[in-house]
Amino acid sequence: MRSIVVLVGVLICFGACSTVQLPEHIYKRPSDDLYRDTAICVFRFLSPEYAPRSGYVAAAMFYRELLERGFTNVTSEFAVHDIRLDNIMEIAERKNYELIVTGKVSYCISGSELQESRVDEQIKVIDVPMRETVWYAEVVEIGKPVYPSDYIIFSTAGKKSPLTSATNA
Repeated sequence: MRSIVVLVGVLICFGACSTVQLPEHIYKRPSDDLYRDTAICVFRFLSPEYAPRSGYVAAAMFYRELLERGFTNVTSEFAVHDIRLDNIMEIAERKNYELIVTGKVSYCISGSELQESRVDEQIKVIDVPMRETVWYAEVVEIGKPVYPSDYIIFSTAGKKSPLTSATNA
């Protein structure tokens, strides 16, 4: 498989009106095995204190994107509040998940008419039986505002920067 999990991870961070940079750092990539029928579980991502729902929103978007991409055996464990790695690994082993998706929203700001929106995320896919990271990436998503313009004869109004995937919280 040509990095379908990587593609899904990048696409999850795409907002319709925002500028998204490709992952800045990809530390590992999946093997060429197909993961479409693999038992995958998406857990809530860690959130910064000032945007407590941003981790849930980012994880929910990742979950939805996996389903839209044709992954057939995907579940979510968004109700789990203790998302420490040892706890989610225990849950994954107990429920026989093969891969888990977890992450962290490390920075999240909703912009304005003059300031960009920005979300920094870290996403990790872990092979549960092997207990190793299959894929890890850091992604920065930026939504730019539309600045007002003055053309002497007429002017255009500006627009607030679009909310990026995790700033919806």
